[in-house]
Amino acid sequence: MPFSTGKHMRLARLLHPRSGRVLGLAFDHAIQLGPLPGMEDAAAVIEDAAAAGVDAMILTPGLLGRYADRLGGRDRPAVILRLDHTTMWRVGSETGYDQGDTQLVCSVDDALAALHG
Repeated sequence: MPFSTGKHMRLARLLHPRSGRVLGLAFDHAIQLGPLPGMEDAAAVIEDAAAAGVDAMILTPGLLGRYADRLGGRDRPAVILRLDHTTMWRVGSETGYDQGDTQLVCSVDDALAALHG
């Protein structure tokens, strides 16, 4: 099925024009695991990712709201927003649960409203 014009335009923002690939950095771990060593300074991670030429970053709504000013511009990574939380990483672990569960953190409408304040 061919992409709609809108979907094609959004994908073009992510995909490298020559390779058709995207280098994405997942930076949403803290929503499940809390801060990880070496990642406590989110502003520095975002700046390092931009300097390294990362095409996109997966962020939580909180990170996007806090660091949106560092993500605007042609030379900055695109944002893929993580709107859910999962406990599946903890299934069967020492601090885990019997089964995994996924819940929305916020809706798309709530995320957009927060960005437009």
